[in-house]
Amino acid sequence: MKRLDFVLSLATIVADVRVPGFQVSGAFYRYLPGAATPPPIAGASVYIRPLPVKNDVWLGPSVTDSNGRYTFIAVPAGRYLLQAFISSSFLWQQTFDASNRPIPAVVCAVHEPRTTVVCYKERTDWQQVVKLFRDLGYQNVLLRAGTQSMTNIVRFGSGVPLEDVTLVGSAFVAAGLRIRAIRRFSSDTPANGDVIESGTDPSLKGPALTIASIQSARDFPRGSPGERTLSFSDVESAQIKKNIASIPTPPDLPQIHR
Repeated sequence: MKRLDFVLSLATIVADVRVPGFQVSGAFYRYLPGAATPPPIAGASVYIRPLPVKNDVWLGPSVTDSNGRYTFIAVPAGRYLLQAFISSSFLWQQTFDASNRPIPAVVCAVHEPRTTVVCYKERTDWQQVVKLFRDLGYQNVLLRAGTQSMTNIVRFGSGVPLEDVTLVGSAFVAAGLRIRAIRRFSSDTPANGDVIESGTDPSLKGPALTIASIQSARDFPRGSPGERTLSFSDVESAQIKKNIASIPTPPDLPQIHR
């Protein structure tokens, strides 16, 4: 009988033990233009660390599950910095106060953050170009005055994902540009490795590309070393730098908090 009493008492003690701190959780969803419901982002690595920063110690990663959710347990009270990555690409950053309330869901455009799109302005509706790039998750759009006889080629560096090349090329065509070729730079340099540019090549002949032909291409050829390349001094340029930090959340989802 005494042995039974001891076991029951031990069970009671274990049940009363509380893990100190909060359970911090949230979720990430992928921004897709035209999608009624953004799909979850699985496999993202989420890290947190207390603020103010006293050392470079991070908690994590908590890897998002098939529902896009991440969880940290036993997080002490205080303010924290959260950063999320997918593969080696930066996805999201925000600050939050630790509590048991879920962090509001975040909807992100998933792109390589380093890509820069350089647009050489010509006689077309460039406001439509701006809108298309914003719909694709490209922010901080700046347009400058300038003229050019034609824009008929898109070039890109080896550091640019093919998905981005397809999106940008399709956007140019949708905006009314007669793009006749999409090619890799003939030689990669640190200056153009992560760049997509619209340019002029008077030697290009033949029919213009269509959105369907761009989207069905599995790869794009490298340009020849003798191809004419645009000089930045030829025309004013508008640079569109990709910013994946935030995309407006659809009305039926929780609003993004930073």
